[in-house]
Amino acid sequence: MVYDIIIVGAGPAGLSSAIFSIYFSKKLGYYPSVLIIDKDEVPGLYKPCGGMVSFEGLKVLGLDKRAFDRLIYGVKIFYRSYGFSVDFGDVIAGNIRREILAKMMLKLLDKFNVDIELGSRVRNIKFENDKVLVKTNNNVFKAKYVIAADGVFSTIRRIIYGNDISDDYLGLAAQLWIEMDHEHIDSIFGNFNYFYYGVEYAPFGYVWIFPHKDFVKFGYGAPKSYIIRHGINLEKHLEKLIKCRTNLRKRLKNGNIIRREGFAVPLTRTIGPLVYRRLLFVGDAARLANPLTGEGIHTALMSGKIAGWTLSKCLSGSGKGCTKIYERIVKQMYWLNQRLSRLIVDMYLRPRKTRVKLDKRRVKILANILTHRKNVLESILSGYS
Repeated sequence: MVYDIIIVGAGPAGLSSAIFSIYFSKKLGYYPSVLIIDKDEVPGLYKPCGGMVSFEGLKVLGLDKRAFDRLIYGVKIFYRSYGFSVDFGDVIAGNIRREILAKMMLKLLDKFNVDIELGSRVRNIKFENDKVLVKTNNNVFKAKYVIAADGVFSTIRRIIYGNDISDDYLGLAAQLWIEMDHEHIDSIFGNFNYFYYGVEYAPFGYVWIFPHKDFVKFGYGAPKSYIIRHGINLEKHLEKLIKCRTNLRKRLKNGNIIRREGFAVPLTRTIGPLVYRRLLFVGDAARLANPLTGEGIHTALMSGKIAGWTLSKCLSGSGKGCTKIYERIVKQMYWLNQRLSRLIVDMYLRPRKTRVKLDKRRVKILANILTHRKNVLESILSGYS
């Protein structure tokens, strides 16, 4: 069998690609055959992340807000000895566990005849005229088009380009799940996500606290090159913060650590390549995570939607080179965003004497970026208007 589309990776980017490739194709009177391949037996179960999905991300899929552990109305940002609160007065994000997000997205695919191959790793990929061969440890599949949604350490990207992401543009993060009483979380954190910047908390990175229903996610992320250069143990740094920083100790006291995890995110100042012949890269595989925030769910959902729309056009006969449409749209949406975000990282987060200090105006800019209410350029322009 030759599938219309094979999607490698069942994270937010891959599942979004599947949902929208079918949705847009059906609008054009075409019902595509789709195969999803994922290395895990349970999608999302072993995919650690903070779990904040922006309201724009919620709107992409029309997800039920009731499924989220906690709806977020604002952010609290701490810099050095200063604290700033930004309340937007309405839902701007939701905190959710990745496995729950995957279940919700898979449920949207239940009504479609989608094949799913779980527990399979891609070993090789080859191009033959108008077909793509995807070899896994279990089988060989053929497709007209392939979407690579296999994360920051994309196997497909390595096969095609033979290089990996450099340490300067790779972020590492550690995260603790801290179990706490539901009422305590309500009274201390409410409906706010917390972010901590400055050398006292997180040199060349940031610390976050994302409240869920009966636990909070407490994490620290920074570029890999800085972590290695200074010999930082991320988990121990988090535990030290709880002991030594009074404001953190008060908020996290009496909590019980129930899970420890680490993960990587791309922090590049440029994106792509996004297209190779009949192959599209989406999400972290396309290096679309924001280098300022490290957040990638929003861009994963959006790039999946754009990829789905693009391939619906290709399958309906839009002609040779139609995949380039995807690259043009994504670069128009995110190229400048990535460059400006990386510039802000260099200005604000580098542990040096010349770094720019945060004030109320700049905090509002940062809050808009963190929550995806506006893109980076819009946030900067509105902050200085």
